[in-house]
Amino acid sequence: MVDKNWTEISSIPSEFLDLISFVDQDFIQEKLETREYFPVLLTSRKACANSALVCQDTIQYLLQHFPHRFLVHEESHVSEIRLIPDRQNEVWVDEYRIRATEIILCTNGFEHFHIVDLYHSSSYKKDAEFHKNVH
Repeated sequence: MVDKNWTEISSIPSEFLDLISFVDQDFIQEKLETREYFPVLLTSRKACANSALVCQDTIQYLLQHFPHRFLVHEESHVSEIRLIPDRQNEVWVDEYRIRATEIILCTNGFEHFHIVDLYHSSSYKKDAEFHKNVH
């Protein structure tokens, strides 16, 4: 989609014109949820899913096919994730420490934990960036 009032429309190669919808700028800003000016919006097909069902089905599949490689810790209140060079990462749940090479944490928007990235001296930035993006 291209802003129908964009001053650079003439620079679009003619072979692409049949792929473009010309729309009002308000439409683009609404879709991007911004008031900033963006002359072009690229869209693609999307899907909607029941995230709880997707998680349950994924966990069930992993437990059936990889029981020796996969553990589920329901309602484990994580306080800290430590990303550690040269050894397994750690997930702290109360006073318990879980060590793992890979960590998948389904937070459902909860963010009462911290990420400590021992690979980088600016670890606090990664933690702040993560929490800034949780809605």
